[in-house]
Amino acid sequence: MLRASSIALLIAGFAASSVLAQSNDDAAVLDATLVRFASGFERSQKVAPKYLVLNETAVVLPQDLGYAAKDLPKQLVDALLTYNSVPQSIGRYSPPFPFRLSSARMLGPALTVARPGLVRPHYYNWDLLRARFPEVVGVLEFASPAYSPDGASALVYFWTGCGSLCGHGFVYVLEKSNGTWKVVRTFSPWIE
Repeated sequence: MLRASSIALLIAGFAASSVLAQSNDDAAVLDATLVRFASGFERSQKVAPKYLVLNETAVVLPQDLGYAAKDLPKQLVDALLTYNSVPQSIGRYSPPFPFRLSSARMLGPALTVARPGLVRPHYYNWDLLRARFPEVVGVLEFASPAYSPDGASALVYFWTGCGSLCGHGFVYVLEKSNGTWKVVRTFSPWIE
């Protein structure tokens, strides 16, 4: 019994240290992603990207990556899919303006737990969301970034939505140079 609990503790400790090691650059990667996304959004839409960023990461499925998956490093794609098989908290993240962190509590009935049998853990009632937050463009959900073994590259998946027929998926590849993350490639693998 003692041996099994020692092994369980060792595994839990290893898992926690790998999560902490992976999350050291998360805020910087998410910030660089949002800055790049915002500049393109403002250029094309002529309005500030006032999105609510959900404080829970998105579940990522292979089909979310669409055509982009074949043009990305397999190791990063596999890590992204594995690491994002269940939602995780990003509640301590503070996104740059004009983005705003939101939560299930803040969204209230505009965020609904998915019915049994659905793959996604929740969905949005867009009419309630627009009524409750008329100043926002929509919602943005990040997946947890995946990193190359050397920590010099990152892969980020996120999606934006503003209605049942208004959604975009994005995949950004970032590289770290002189301590700063920069988006080097972008993909839009799906558009609704």
